[in-house]
Amino acid sequence: MGRKRSMGVRRLAVVLALVAALGAGSYLFTATNTFSGTNQAGDGTAAVSGYNVGSPTYTLLAADPSKSSSFTFTLSPVITASTTVKASLVAGSWVNCSLSGISAGSGTATCSFASGSEPTVQSVTSLQVVAAN
Repeated sequence: MGRKRSMGVRRLAVVLALVAALGAGSYLFTATNTFSGTNQAGDGTAAVSGYNVGSPTYTLLAADPSKSSSFTFTLSPVITASTTVKASLVAGSWVNCSLSGISAGSGTATCSFASGSEPTVQSVTSLQVVAAN
């Protein structure tokens, strides 16, 4: 009788362990994350999560027109003066951008290369923008 009872206790322990594991697993799959709608960030080479990038224009270096001295683009929606923007025309080479003309959550980002770091026009392969508010 002692052996039957210990097998019953083991079976009960196994069943309880399975129920606990299933309960924990279902909680993991149903847990939700809540984010504030006021903070946005994105990274991409086209439309970025939370932001739209448009109308890029490029300025050639006056002393050497085979290089780009700066570039601008529009950024929207919901940008403010505190929005941080960095951009790249050549993979791995990021520049800080300043915002101006902010109106109705849209504005113009201007990105200028430091003297001596201007990329050649030929090396420009894509416009990549990272922004966070």
